[in-house]
Formats: sequence, structure tokens, C-alpha cells
Amino acid sequence: MELIKNKNAEVLVAVIDNEIVGSGYAKILTAKPYQKHSEYAYLGFMYVKPDFRGQGINQKILHGLIDWAKSQNLTEVRLEVYDENKIAKNSYLKAGFKPNLLEMRIEI
Repeated sequence: MELIKNKNAEVLVAVIDNEIVGSGYAKILTAKPYQKHSEYAYLGFMYVKPDFRGQGINQKILHGLIDWAKSQNLTEVRLEVYDENKIAKNSYLKAGFKPNLLEMRIEI
């Protein structure tokens, strides 16, 4: 509910036959001091139900959120995706995203 009421955020859902089949949000965040912009849009909860994948739903949500970010005069959009999630990575690459920073981890 916080995101829906927040003027610095946009929430989109995809609905087919009265069923929510996809979602995503964009939220304006403050950039790190060493970045070339002061704010950016962070995308989160990008999801499409498995039975509805491959139909361009994620692309429509992405484009809607990017359009919103542009309307807020932002010049950068960021998101996080697990490296092993090849399908999602390919979807984001198709939309024009490029890898930026690799975070590495080890379970101990």
C-alpha cells in the first residue's frame, strides 16, 4: 500500500480476464555520490505468472515503468536480477538494460 500512495513510486499490474498476471513497480531513489545522476528509478517486484510468460507482458510493464521514470525527469533506471535467472535476464537485455555491477556471494 505504501508504494501505491507514494508520489515517488509507480505500481503497474497486468490483468487478463480479471486475474492479475503480472506486476512491477518503480521507485525514485537517491543515487550514490559517485554516480553521474542524483536520482534514478529502481524497478522491483517484476513478476509474470508462469502460465502467462512469453506473451510480452513483462515488456509492457517495463515500458510503462520506464515511461513513468521519463515523466519524472529521471535519466536512469536500475533493477536487480539473479544471475541464474536466464529468462528474466534475457527479457531485460531485450528491453535495453545492460549489466552494470556483479555482486558475488558464498554460503558458509
